[in-house]
Amino acid sequence: MNYLPMAHKNTTITFTITFTEPQKKDCERCICRYFILDTLYWIAITNPKDQWHQKAVEIRENDLAIRLVTTEAVLIELLNYFSSYGSRMRQVAVNIVRAILSSADLEVIPHTNELFLSSLALYEQRLEQRL
Repeated sequence: MNYLPMAHKNTTITFTITFTEPQKKDCERCICRYFILDTLYWIAITNPKDQWHQKAVEIRENDLAIRLVTTEAVLIELLNYFSSYGSRMRQVAVNIVRAILSSADLEVIPHTNELFLSSLALYEQRLEQRL
């Protein structure tokens, strides 16, 4: 997997997401693996100065046969994160989210009331656990 955000002079951002075909043994080993991309990942991969950028790059360069998943709630958090950075960065954030939404290589789980209530119930069941 290769994921590369690139800022251009006109303040837009372009995403190139390419996947190499995994070897057959990799497919068999990883057939049902999901990798959930959270807000921290999207911020880190976009910002080379972020403390987690290198780790995000390592994840990006992982060539296992995995299915990438994020949620609309994560995308809302990403937009909110960039909201205090001025109009240029807000436009960059919009471009990032639009690229994510249009990518065939990512599954974006819609934000629904049922999903929220299910997440709340799961959180409530694990009050003593550090997640």
